[in-house]
Amino acid sequence: MSRKLPLYFPDLKRGWVYFAYRRLSKIIKENNISAVISTAPPPSVHLLGLKLKKISKIPWVADFRDFWFPLPIEMIYPDGLARRYSLRLKDKIIRQADEVVSVNNDIKKYFGRGEVIMNGADQTVVEAWRKHQQSKNRQLIIGAFGTFNYLFPIEPLFRAVRTIIDNKNLSEKDIRIVQVGHTDTELIRLIDKYSLKDIVELKGYFDRVKAIEILTDVDLLYLGVNRFENYNILPGRAFDCLVSGKPIIGVVPAGSDIAALIEKYHSGTVITDNDTGKLAASLMAISNKKNSAADFDLTPTSSVEEYTMPTLARKYATVLDKLLK
Repeated sequence: MSRKLPLYFPDLKRGWVYFAYRRLSKIIKENNISAVISTAPPPSVHLLGLKLKKISKIPWVADFRDFWFPLPIEMIYPDGLARRYSLRLKDKIIRQADEVVSVNNDIKKYFGRGEVIMNGADQTVVEAWRKHQQSKNRQLIIGAFGTFNYLFPIEPLFRAVRTIIDNKNLSEKDIRIVQVGHTDTELIRLIDKYSLKDIVELKGYFDRVKAIEILTDVDLLYLGVNRFENYNILPGRAFDCLVSGKPIIGVVPAGSDIAALIEKYHSGTVITDNDTGKLAASLMAISNKKNSAADFDLTPTSSVEEYTMPTLARKYATVLDKLLK
């Protein structure tokens, strides 16, 4: 990415800005527009917000779903013209926007101002989870939701499951991992590395509701989020998991928003030191509870309402109301 991007400031979607600006100008002239939100990535969308400030007094909200790309400018561009340009553009956006909205606290800290309005789950997701039935067999079924890569690692889970089997705590017939999402050669390599071919089911990519329907009978959900110095990621899939009514085991950075959310979610377990033994023990605790309790029920006690889109929409409405007073 960093080799290609210098040719297209600030990103590869720059070419659409001219046409989008013409359309935006027409919409503003012909309609009673009260405010404009530009949401990135791609960061080039904020060029429209900057242009808007030149032609109109309409309040502009610069919304950041990521730091810039998935990682901050400083981690994508080691140095040089691209980095200097991007940093100047970032500062210009932050200065001129009437309000800045970030998806997590680390992103807000990076930009230095604004409101935090996190991602959430759509109501259709909540309803899909509510249809679930807990698996009745003795097998421990672990759900892995989404695509896994260097941002969202699955290797800690594979390593812990291999440890459980090698220690004869569970046999290969007693444990299963169901992954729904894109698969790539790295995921296949990790399955081979830990000899989990007979344990991992790769269901492939589906739309969100269908993916959840596939995962409705798993016993728990695994979340893996990598640590990047002071830059912590809060994936949207976390909220789909939080409204599931299932226990969550998260291998996540210490002090991150995702760690705080899982800890707040009373059936969640947070592992911040990538400790294989601790992860294996957490998996075994759920397996033991499942096979010892007559009324196995791991539904969390925290409300899912705060993780849903209507709640977040009300927060966004409050931000817009303040700008329009």
